[in-house]
This record gives sequence, structure tokens and C-alpha cells, in this order.
Amino acid sequence: MHIRTFFNKIKLIALGIAAFLLITANVYGASNGIIAYSCRDSSGFQNICYINQDGTGNVQMTFNQTGGAGLPTWAPTGKALAYVDLNMKTGVIYVNTMNEDGSNVQHLVQGVTPMWSPDGNWMAFSAPSSSGTPEIFIIELNGSNLTQLTNAPGLVKIHPTWSPDSKSIVYAQYASNGRDVSLWEMTATGANRHQLTTGTWFNRNANGQIISSANEANSPDWNPTNNKIVFWSGGEIWTINADGTGRTQLTNVANANNDDPEWSPDGKKILFSTNRSGNGNNEMWVMNSNGSQQKKIVNNTASPMPGDAAWQPLP
Repeated sequence: MHIRTFFNKIKLIALGIAAFLLITANVYGASNGIIAYSCRDSSGFQNICYINQDGTGNVQMTFNQTGGAGLPTWAPTGKALAYVDLNMKTGVIYVNTMNEDGSNVQHLVQGVTPMWSPDGNWMAFSAPSSSGTPEIFIIELNGSNLTQLTNAPGLVKIHPTWSPDSKSIVYAQYASNGRDVSLWEMTATGANRHQLTTGTWFNRNANGQIISSANEANSPDWNPTNNKIVFWSGGEIWTINADGTGRTQLTNVANANNDDPEWSPDGKKILFSTNRSGNGNNEMWVMNSNGSQQKKIVNNTASPMPGDAAWQPLP
């Protein structure tokens, strides 16, 4: 082979590898931007605020004064945000969307716990079905093709989260007693529903110590880069593999509740809420994916909605 031909082939291979790495990085591991979270405004209402990951630059982005706004989720482009908008006077709860800068607020659908699909085409959420039981639905971003994925009357389903390839969904399901809650997985069409964890309400013994075998689980969030799912169980944050194996505890704080875990876009950090400071405040903290370097970012004072936050992806 001529030496120039050889080097040209090497150059083409290198360009191909670089292109593959660039595409893979854009799909499976965005950079970490600002954080959207539930804040308490000066009038006492819960709204959406943005903050930098170092706790600086706090700014209010929604101005609901009829109930509250919370449970944010970013579009995979990082250019739009969805959140839950509650009107306590009418009892209506909408999933709203807005541009990154807070403009163009739109009602998408009535429901709670929205989650944008990684491919950007769908919103998953929980809403009452015709039977009155909260089920998991998906809808396109233009408001069309509303599809009910689960159908088990009497069993509350909530908090869907998507796999990185948008082909599967994990959600939390309450047992018929309304307390015991477990994680379930299905395809994005609602097929092959199966249980990942078992529901056991009690997670601590009489002395307040964690029972390591307890399997109660809620508030799942799927890592955008792999098959790890982070979730709440017994007041602590855990991870589990998407096949139900590898259950690992990340926090261990006595007499406190650590909840509402959310992955960073690069899959290396986890946001969560906690009342561990013991001052009556619900705070937003961050830690590494293995549970190390836990530190406070800001008070999030989440109420009446949970303290879920969302980290903006920067492709």
C-alpha cells in the first residue's frame, strides 16, 4: 500500500471515531447547566427558581399565586422546561411547558410528575384514568396522541422516568392498602410490565436503624448515561440496576428523610432533598453518584409539592 494511501485511511478512521464519540456524547452524556427547583417566593407561594450548581445566581422563573409550581423537568435540548402548575382554588393541576427564559408558557395536559423523554418527542406523566385511579400516560409535545400505558384500577401509579434510549419507563406503584410502594418497569408502549422491587412499608427497626432488606421504593430517576436507577427508600437514597439487581444505599442519616433524587445530565452527580440539618428546612443537596461528597446547595422549602429538582442538559 502506498504510504499516502495508508495515512489517508488512518485519517478517515480517526475522523469516523471522532464523529462517533461526538454523537455518543450528545445522546448519552450532556454537560450540566443550571438547576430548576421548587422555591418559596416572598409571598409564600411555591414556584420554580433557577440556581447555579454552586448555589449562586438564584432567580425566580414562575409566579403562581393560586397554589404552586413544582416538579420541573428539562427538555433534552435544555431549551425548554415542563413543570406542574397547581390551582388550589379550582383544584386543577396542569403540566405546563415554557421556554428556558420563562416565556411562552403553555398548558400541555392535566397531570403530575411529568418527565420529558430523552428523544424529545414525548412527555410521560401521571393522571387519573376513567376509573379515577392515577395511571401512567404519555403525550406528544403538541398535545396529540394521548396514550394510557398502565391500567390497574385501585393501584396508584406515579413518577415515570425514561431509559436513555426512550424505549422503557420505570414508575412507582402503590399497593391496594395505599401505603406500600414499589418500582415497576415497562416498555414505552406499556408492554412487559414487571416489578423491580417489592413493597414493604417499614424500613427501620424499633431503634430507628435502617433495615437493609427493606424494599419500599419511590421517586425513581433513570441515569441518562446507563442502566442505574436512583430512588428513595426508607428515608434514604439508593440505586438499583434496571434489571432489579445491585441495590446500593448512598445516604445514611439517622432521624432524617433524604428524598426526591435526580441525576445530573452527565450521570455523575445526584440532586436530592433532605431535612438533615434539623432546622425545619427542606434543603437541596448534591452528591457524587457513589454517595460521596454530599453538600448543600440551597433551601428548597418544597410544599405543597415534593422537592424534585432538574439539572439542565447542555448538549
